[in-house]
Amino acid sequence: MAKIISGFRLPPTTGEGASTDTYIRGFRPYWRILRDLELPVRGPRGSAANRKRARMVQDALHAEKVRREKRKRG
Repeated sequence: MAKIISGFRLPPTTGEGASTDTYIRGFRPYWRILRDLELPVRGPRGSAANRKRARMVQDALHAEKVRREKRKRG
């Protein structure tokens, strides 16, 4: 929430308002991976098909995390 001082509205510099943009920038690449991931149809609860789906999601997200860490290190 923006702060109001002497009638002037200041942009958020701390707290939730300031962290929202940072969170969105950090989460966006992972959201895109989840959005674009082509998963097989869900099976019955506890089935091997569902374990495979979960593993596909885990592998895709982990690969992005590793890629980003390598890029960060240079």
